[in-house]
Amino acid sequence: MNAGATLPNATLKVLEEEGEPEFSTRDVCAIAKVTAPTLYHHIGSADIPTAEEAFTLLTACVAAIAGEGSLTQKVDAAADIMWASTKAASLLCGTASLRKLSTPTAAVLEQKRQGAFRSILKSKSNVQSQ
Repeated sequence: MNAGATLPNATLKVLEEEGEPEFSTRDVCAIAKVTAPTLYHHIGSADIPTAEEAFTLLTACVAAIAGEGSLTQKVDAAADIMWASTKAASLLCGTASLRKLSTPTAAVLEQKRQGAFRSILKSKSNVQSQ
């Protein structure tokens, strides 16, 4: 398992499902199936309770992907796209709750996340040819 590849997805999932106020690295570790020391090795931080620090974690994860030559754009722009996608998914969940509707399915949230990843990542054939 490549923790660098699983951490961004786990981070986004926690932000989408829990929102910024409830963001926790413990949840990220549980979803990514890594230990806290592994997470800290990749991002160099302790528990992350604030939105600003959550964004920092997301940016660090995107930077790790950039180090592999897989991004279609600069790290900051890619992180902004992923953050916006996460906020949109969180708003869908929050709006459904306010309107007393069923929350978006995991498949809908995954589709939003994967769409954001597709917009920032080079296709595998492009990465392999570099």
